[in-house]
Amino acid sequence: MPILVMVSKERQTGKTTFLNWLMMVFGDNMAMVSPDDLINGFNSTYASSNIIAVEETLLEKAITVEKIKALATSKFISINQKFICQYKVPFYGKIILTSNNEDKFARIDDDEIRFFIRKVKIPTIENHNIEADMVSEIPAFLHYLTTLPPVDFTHDRTGFTPAEHQNNSLSVVKSESKSGLYKSIQILFEDLFLNDLQNHTDFFADIKSIKQRFFATDSKIDLSFIKNVLKNEFNLLPSTESIRFNPFFSEQMKTGRPYHFKREMFTKDNPIKSNSFSTPNLPF
Repeated sequence: MPILVMVSKERQTGKTTFLNWLMMVFGDNMAMVSPDDLINGFNSTYASSNIIAVEETLLEKAITVEKIKALATSKFISINQKFICQYKVPFYGKIILTSNNEDKFARIDDDEIRFFIRKVKIPTIENHNIEADMVSEIPAFLHYLTTLPPVDFTHDRTGFTPAEHQNNSLSVVKSESKSGLYKSIQILFEDLFLNDLQNHTDFFADIKSIKQRFFATDSKIDLSFIKNVLKNEFNLLPSTESIRFNPFFSEQMKTGRPYHFKREMFTKDNPIKSNSFSTPNLPF
C-alpha cells in the first residue's frame, strides 16, 4: 500500500484519534513507533505488525525516509531481536504517518509515488466522546468493509495509480523539498525574465556564467553543485554539441555547451514583444 500521511498545522484535527481508533480495531497487530525506531537496528516491535504508525513525524534524516520507502514495498523483512539470531518472515506492514508540519515533514523527490498525503481539516462538530462512539461502531464498520468490491491491482501494485496520489498537499511538500540553490535560481531567473530580459522568451548560459553572475562570492556553491541542481532538479542537460552563444544576452560571445533556459520555466508572464534569440537546431 502507499504510505498514508495525514498532515495539519492545526491541533485537535483528529489525527491521533484516528490512530487510536485503528489501535482499537487491530489491537496487538498494530505498532506505534517513533521515526528513530525505524532506523534502529532492532525492529521486533513492528516487524510483524499489520499497521505501523509514526506520530508527530519530522523525518530530518534521509536514511529514515529511504527506510520507510523500502518498508512500504518490501515483501519480506528480517527480524532483528536482542540475543536472537535474525530470521526472515513475510512482511505485510502498512505505514501511516502523522505530522503537524504540512510542507516539510520529509524530503520527497518529484518522481516519488509512494506517498499519499491528506490535509486534515478541523472538525466542524465537537464530540468529546468520539472514541467511545467509534468503538461501538467497529462491528458495523468491519461489516461494511466486507461489502466493498475487491481492490483492483491491475493498474498498480499498490492499488492506486500515481495520478490518484497527486494532490496539492503532495505538490507543496515536493516543492519545499527542493534544494536552496534550486529555489535561488528559480527566483533569480524569474527576476531576470521580468526585468533584464523582459522582451525575450529564452536565453543560453553555461555553468560558469551562472556562477560568475549570481554566485561569484559564495564559496559553498561551486560548479558541480550548479550542474547537479540543473540536472537532477530542473531536469536540464547542456547542448550535446559545442556552439557559439552569448550568456544572458551579454556582449561577450562564448563557445561551449550551454543550457537552454525558457521563459515558461520561471514565469507565466509573456514578453512585452517578441525579440527572442534565434534558437539553433540542437538536441537538448
